[in-house]
Amino acid sequence: GATVLKKQQKINIQTYYDPKPIPIRRFDWEAVDYDTLDYDSVTGFGSTKEEAIADLMEQLEEIE
Repeated sequence: GATVLKKQQKINIQTYYDPKPIPIRRFDWEAVDYDTLDYDSVTGFGSTKEEAIADLMEQLEEIE
């Protein structure tokens, strides 16, 4: 995982490689804020770990 500082807030990002049984690879990696993980948590997806983290950060910025 990676810890990212965002507006004086630490985000504990955990990434998981979970390839789906579909030919599309953009959902192979998932990134979540592990400290706020819940059933309706924001999840970033990507074909690489870095893409999933970037997607998660974009989604979190849209919420604020």
